[in-house]
Amino acid sequence: MARHPRLLAVPCAAAILLSASACMTQRLAGDLERFDPMARLPEMSEHAGDGAQLQLMSLKGVRPDGRIDLTDRQVDGSAQYIFVRPSEPPRDAPPVGAGGSIDGRWQRRVLVLAERRGSHVTRRGGPEGTHFRRSRGLLVSPFEVEAGRVDATQPPPHCDLSAIFQEAIRQGAPGENVVARVTYSAGDEGSEPSYVLHIPGTEVRLVFTASCELHPASERLQRLRMESTR
Repeated sequence: MARHPRLLAVPCAAAILLSASACMTQRLAGDLERFDPMARLPEMSEHAGDGAQLQLMSLKGVRPDGRIDLTDRQVDGSAQYIFVRPSEPPRDAPPVGAGGSIDGRWQRRVLVLAERRGSHVTRRGGPEGTHFRRSRGLLVSPFEVEAGRVDATQPPPHCDLSAIFQEAIRQGAPGENVVARVTYSAGDEGSEPSYVLHIPGTEVRLVFTASCELHPASERLQRLRMESTR
């Protein structure tokens, strides 16, 4: 796999998430009018660092073809990935019972965000006052090191977002002039990996399994939602 350019260490006035410890931004390459969040996943993983495993993917502005237009100001689409990677313990590691690691293993979560160039976030209040960040298209922001074990056996998501969207249309979702929010969660000890497709302003909210099939309970619930609106 080809290596991608190293990040340019451009200071951000404030990271998007308060718990993020640093912020780097660089120009996002490629066709931004047809950004493919699934095809670009390996590239986003490289930005997160060695051994990174996807924990959460949150997509805004997904079209029926599974792409996102990152140039559309009206839609303001974005692709947010949260990875977790193994880490050395912090120098001031807390004891067990106060956030310390029982088995000596540590991890660091990393936010990788693809968004419209020039978009910005402001935050008011706090000891540092008002902050401003202007994006160059790709933001990488690591969190503080925490106790935890990275599950390297979890396979990455592979579902075709356009196929998921087409199933949503069959379930009653609008088929034209529409965008959706899609969230993928890798799951944990108590849950399986899953996708959720939601169209804000409508009754469409569908859950898909890791094997890309519509969850039976979600299908029944969607049918009831659609019937209640008739």
